Amino acid sequence: MSPYLTEKKKIALGIGFSFNNDVFDVSLSLNYGLSKRIELNADFSAYTQTYSFDGNKISGVGDGIAAIKFKLHESKYFTHAFQTGMKLPIANKSKELGTGKVDFHFGAAQGFYFNNFNYELSVEMNLLRRRDIIINRRVDSGLLQELLKQYDYKYEPELVISISPGYDLSEKISFYTGFSFSRNTRLNYNTSVLFGGFGIGVSKKLGLSIGGSSGVGETGSWLISTGIYYQP
Repeated sequence: MSPYLTEKKKIALGIGFSFNNDVFDVSLSLNYGLSKRIELNADFSAYTQTYSFDGNKISGVGDGIAAIKFKLHESKYFTHAFQTGMKLPIANKSKELGTGKVDFHFGAAQGFYFNNFNYELSVEMNLLRRRDIIINRRVDSGLLQELLKQYDYKYEPELVISISPGYDLSEKISFYTGFSFSRNTRLNYNTSVLFGGFGIGVSKKLGLSIGGSSGVGETGSWLISTGIYYQP
């Protein structure tokens, strides 16, 4: 989550690509500055390719996200914002591209900028609806009962904390890096990710980004991402 908002009555459009050995995704985004303190956001996975639970390759339309962001405070160096949103279950549940359920998101972020140095700090809480259990006929009844007990809940609360310092190398090129930690309190596991990349201002209306991330420890999967952003 970024603490910065799109200008009032301005629209920002984006298209992003992300991939690794197992996943490929194309996303579309739209941000609209409703006022000086309110921004509306929409993000949609136009195409996603991944693997099902049994290891078969699956592809199609992914889920969408709708959110609203409020600017809480702005000063010479700092900006603070709050955001709330929900996942729109557009993806095909039967193909295992999505859960077919609505998830909820709440987040707060701080931005700091001084000379060429900046950072973004965010704390998010995601309420993830439980995935339906796919039952294998070979599972014995005792193990099945144990699985049903473990999955007897409605939401998985997920806490995410991210810090991303950056530096402007020039008027048009910026560099960022960062660390993100998430904790699934219901299923009792953690994930940690290191990330970094560059932002390039091609013109006043057009921007590009390229970056990558890598999981830490057992979550050691890498991901490459690029984006094109346009503000009419």
